Amino acid sequence: MENKCLIKVNNIVINKSTINAIVGPNNCGKTTILKDIYSKLKKEETLYIDNDNYDLLKDISDSIKTIIVDDLCVNSTQKVMNSVLKTLKKLNKERKITIICTTLNLECIVDFTYIYVVDQNEVVLQGTPMEVLVEDAKLSRLGLDIPLMYDLSVKLSDYNILDKVELDMDRMVETIWK
Repeated sequence: MENKCLIKVNNIVINKSTINAIVGPNNCGKTTILKDIYSKLKKEETLYIDNDNYDLLKDISDSIKTIIVDDLCVNSTQKVMNSVLKTLKKLNKERKITIICTTLNLECIVDFTYIYVVDQNEVVLQGTPMEVLVEDAKLSRLGLDIPLMYDLSVKLSDYNILDKVELDMDRMVETIWK
Protein backbone atom coordinates (compact mmCIF):
# COMPACT_ATOMS: atom_id res chain seq x y z
CA MET A 1 0.00 0.00 0.00
CA GLU A 2 1.32 3.43 -0.98
CA ASN A 3 2.11 5.91 1.79
CA LYS A 4 -0.39 8.78 1.58
CA CYS A 5 1.58 11.12 3.84
CA LEU A 6 3.77 13.63 1.99
CA ILE A 7 5.07 15.46 5.06
CA LYS A 8 4.38 16.06 8.75
CA VAL A 9 5.39 19.35 10.41
CA ASN A 10 4.06 21.02 13.60
CA ASN A 11 1.07 18.66 13.95
CA ILE A 12 0.23 19.31 10.31
CA VAL A 13 0.01 16.21 8.15
CA ILE A 14 -0.10 16.85 4.42
CA ASN A 15 -1.25 13.89 2.36
CA LYS A 16 -0.28 13.45 -1.27
CA SER A 17 -2.67 14.67 -3.98
CA THR A 18 -4.70 16.87 -1.61
CA ILE A 19 -5.49 20.59 -1.39
CA ASN A 20 -4.61 22.02 2.02
CA ALA A 21 -4.84 25.43 3.67
CA ILE A 22 -3.10 26.86 6.66
CA VAL A 23 -5.28 29.75 7.77
CA GLY A 24 -5.10 32.32 10.50
CA PRO A 25 -4.89 36.04 11.18
CA ASN A 26 -1.92 38.17 10.18
CA ASN A 27 1.34 37.40 12.00
CA CYS A 28 0.09 34.13 13.49
CA GLY A 29 2.86 31.94 12.06
CA LYS A 30 1.34 30.70 8.78
CA THR A 31 4.31 31.65 6.62
CA THR A 32 6.81 30.33 9.17
CA ILE A 33 5.10 26.93 9.13
CA LEU A 34 4.84 27.00 5.33
CA LYS A 35 8.57 27.73 4.97
CA ASP A 36 9.32 24.91 7.41
CA ILE A 37 7.26 22.55 5.23
CA TYR A 38 9.01 23.84 2.08
CA SER A 39 12.45 23.32 3.62
CA LYS A 40 11.71 19.62 4.04
CA LEU A 41 10.47 18.99 0.48
CA LYS A 42 12.52 18.21 -2.62
CA LYS A 43 13.09 21.60 -4.30
CA GLU A 44 13.11 20.11 -7.80
CA GLU A 45 9.60 18.75 -7.19
CA THR A 46 8.17 21.82 -5.48
CA LEU A 47 6.95 25.18 -6.79
CA TYR A 48 6.84 28.01 -4.22
CA ILE A 49 4.68 31.03 -5.06
CA ASP A 50 4.45 34.21 -3.04
CA ASN A 51 3.66 37.88 -3.66
CA ASP A 52 0.75 37.04 -5.98
CA ASN A 53 3.19 35.71 -8.63
CA TYR A 54 0.50 33.45 -10.11
CA ASP A 55 2.02 33.55 -13.61
CA LEU A 56 4.23 30.68 -12.40
CA LEU A 57 1.13 28.45 -12.58
CA LYS A 58 0.93 28.76 -16.38
CA ASP A 59 3.78 26.45 -17.35
CA ILE A 60 4.46 23.91 -14.66
CA SER A 61 7.01 21.23 -15.49
CA ASP A 62 6.10 17.58 -15.20
CA SER A 63 8.58 17.19 -12.33
CA ILE A 64 6.44 19.36 -10.00
CA LYS A 65 4.56 17.28 -7.43
CA THR A 66 3.79 19.99 -4.86
CA ILE A 67 2.72 23.62 -5.19
CA ILE A 68 3.06 25.93 -2.21
CA VAL A 69 1.25 29.28 -2.28
CA ASP A 70 1.89 31.85 0.44
CA ASP A 71 -0.93 34.36 1.04
CA LEU A 72 -3.36 32.84 -1.45
CA CYS A 73 -5.86 35.40 -2.74
CA VAL A 74 -4.98 37.95 -0.07
CA ASN A 75 -4.46 40.93 -2.40
CA SER A 76 -6.38 39.56 -5.38
CA THR A 77 -9.55 40.63 -7.10
CA GLN A 78 -12.43 38.14 -7.14
CA LYS A 79 -11.69 37.41 -10.80
CA VAL A 80 -8.01 36.61 -10.14
CA MET A 81 -8.93 34.58 -7.04
CA ASN A 82 -11.42 32.47 -9.02
CA SER A 83 -8.91 31.91 -11.82
CA VAL A 84 -6.12 30.85 -9.45
CA LEU A 85 -8.41 28.52 -7.50
CA LYS A 86 -9.69 26.97 -10.73
CA THR A 87 -6.11 26.38 -11.92
CA LEU A 88 -5.01 24.86 -8.60
CA LYS A 89 -8.02 22.53 -8.51
CA LYS A 90 -7.39 21.48 -12.11
CA LEU A 91 -3.71 20.72 -11.40
CA ASN A 92 -4.71 18.73 -8.35
CA LYS A 93 -7.38 16.76 -10.18
CA GLU A 94 -5.57 16.11 -13.47
CA ARG A 95 -1.95 15.77 -12.29
CA LYS A 96 -2.49 14.79 -8.64
CA ILE A 97 -0.32 17.71 -7.53
CA THR A 98 -0.42 18.38 -3.80
CA ILE A 99 -1.41 21.97 -3.00
CA ILE A 100 -0.46 23.72 0.26
CA CYS A 101 -1.58 27.32 0.77
CA THR A 102 -1.65 29.95 3.47
CA THR A 103 -4.44 32.49 3.58
CA LEU A 104 -6.60 34.52 5.88
CA ASN A 105 -9.43 34.48 3.31
CA LEU A 106 -11.83 31.67 4.23
CA GLU A 107 -13.87 32.29 1.06
CA CYS A 108 -11.23 30.55 -1.03
CA ILE A 109 -10.87 27.36 1.05
CA VAL A 110 -14.40 25.95 0.94
CA ASP A 111 -13.50 23.31 -1.69
CA PHE A 112 -10.17 22.31 -0.14
CA THR A 113 -9.44 18.85 1.26
CA TYR A 114 -8.18 19.84 4.69
CA ILE A 115 -7.77 23.03 6.72
CA TYR A 116 -5.43 23.90 9.59
CA VAL A 117 -6.21 27.02 11.61
CA VAL A 118 -3.11 28.47 13.24
CA ASP A 119 -2.59 30.99 16.01
CA GLN A 120 0.84 31.84 17.47
CA ASN A 121 2.53 29.06 15.47
CA GLU A 122 0.18 26.41 16.89
CA VAL A 123 -2.65 24.50 15.22
CA VAL A 124 -5.80 25.47 17.14
CA LEU A 125 -8.38 23.89 14.84
CA GLN A 126 -8.29 21.42 11.96
CA GLY A 127 -10.55 19.41 9.71
CA THR A 128 -12.46 19.54 6.46
CA PRO A 129 -13.75 22.98 5.48
CA MET A 130 -17.20 22.19 6.91
CA GLU A 131 -15.70 20.87 10.17
CA VAL A 132 -13.68 24.06 10.54
CA LEU A 133 -16.43 26.49 9.51
CA VAL A 134 -18.88 25.17 12.11
CA GLU A 135 -16.47 26.63 14.67
CA ASP A 136 -17.45 30.12 13.52
CA ALA A 137 -17.19 31.60 17.04
CA LYS A 138 -13.53 30.49 17.32
CA LEU A 139 -12.78 31.75 13.82
CA SER A 140 -14.37 35.12 14.60
CA ARG A 141 -12.34 35.43 17.82
CA LEU A 142 -9.22 34.98 15.69
CA GLY A 143 -10.38 37.79 13.42
CA LEU A 144 -11.25 35.57 10.47
CA ASP A 145 -14.32 36.42 8.39
CA ILE A 146 -16.84 33.63 7.87
CA PRO A 147 -17.59 33.03 4.16
CA LEU A 148 -20.84 34.66 3.06
CA MET A 149 -22.18 31.43 1.53
CA TYR A 150 -21.65 29.55 4.80
CA ASP A 151 -23.27 32.27 6.89
CA LEU A 152 -26.25 32.53 4.52
CA SER A 153 -26.63 28.76 4.37
CA VAL A 154 -26.68 28.45 8.17
CA LYS A 155 -29.36 31.13 8.41
CA LEU A 156 -31.47 29.43 5.71
CA SER A 157 -31.09 26.13 7.57
CA ASP A 158 -32.24 27.81 10.78
CA TYR A 159 -35.46 28.76 8.96
CA ASN A 160 -35.83 25.23 7.51
CA ILE A 161 -35.38 26.55 3.97
CA LEU A 162 -32.35 24.27 3.56
CA ASP A 163 -31.98 20.80 5.08
CA LYS A 164 -28.22 21.14 5.46
CA VAL A 165 -25.51 23.74 5.19
CA GLU A 166 -24.46 24.22 1.56
CA LEU A 167 -21.28 26.01 0.46
CA ASP A 168 -21.90 25.90 -3.30
CA MET A 169 -24.11 28.78 -4.48
CA ASP A 170 -25.49 26.94 -7.52
CA ARG A 171 -26.48 23.90 -5.46
CA MET A 172 -28.01 26.17 -2.82
CA VAL A 173 -30.15 27.99 -5.38
CA GLU A 174 -31.18 24.70 -6.98
CA THR A 175 -32.18 23.26 -3.60
CA ILE A 176 -34.21 26.34 -2.69
CA TRP A 177 -36.08 26.32 -6.02
CA LYS A 178 -37.06 22.62 -5.79
